[in-house]
Amino acid sequence: MMNLSDPAVIWFYIAVALQISVTTVFVPLKIKSQFTKYLSFYTEEDHPALYTSSSKVIDYALRFYLLMSISIAVASFYFLYSSFTNKQELFNWDNQSGIMVLFVMSLLPLFFLIFVNKRYFKLLKDHASKKRTASLVIRRWQEFIPKFSIALLVLGHILFVSVNQYFQQQPFDGFAGYVNYLGVIFLDTVNLVVISLIIKGKNLSQVNGEDKKRIFQARAIKINVTIWIIAIYYLVIALLLAGAELRDYALVIQSLYFVLIYVMVNKLFVSSSDVTPSHPTI
Repeated sequence: MMNLSDPAVIWFYIAVALQISVTTVFVPLKIKSQFTKYLSFYTEEDHPALYTSSSKVIDYALRFYLLMSISIAVASFYFLYSSFTNKQELFNWDNQSGIMVLFVMSLLPLFFLIFVNKRYFKLLKDHASKKRTASLVIRRWQEFIPKFSIALLVLGHILFVSVNQYFQQQPFDGFAGYVNYLGVIFLDTVNLVVISLIIKGKNLSQVNGEDKKRIFQARAIKINVTIWIIAIYYLVIALLLAGAELRDYALVIQSLYFVLIYVMVNKLFVSSSDVTPSHPTI
């Protein structure tokens, strides 16, 4: 049973409500708006080469994407309301797993937009920011990743090792010990592989022009590193809260973590610079 007089439980419901609002309402509305602006900037009549399908088909896909998002929002809020009124954990199951389920549900519309309307994302990549700066000659990974970001990553790993070693001496119920390091190693490996593939230009052959490819690479790596930094500090905070017997607050942090990850992933595909042409449409 959920104790509604517990401040941690109230904060949990507030955090999950925020998670649902951001991932299924605010961000989808923002994406729909920016894609619509892009269609108006680069019309099918003026730029027929950009359209591998009718603008009406693209608009229909965007409307369906938004409908999916709103439908999932309604369902998610219903599950949250049911949990609150019945004083049961999410899905009458487990709050931690429930938060993950809600997060995966919020990703479904995005998957639809990516895979069903994949060619439209090509339009975004091909016509990403037209700015010309010295950063376009970037070749080494050190120049893709700022030193400040590297310092944050190093500090995060030092903190994680220190906290984990402390709890090795002062363990708490459920402490995984050295197994925790496997999770960090997996996290680091995935991010290093992804960054390496981005730098090598894998799967970027559809981006026309070396300059545009470099711009997209720089953005993708920046977002990937930001997610990496958020993840390592999330692990540190979650470990500290668990050790302090504040697991309910750890659920609040987990929900906020998913919100940040969702926003960063969406920024990879849509940013304000993508919908502002560098010159008037002719």
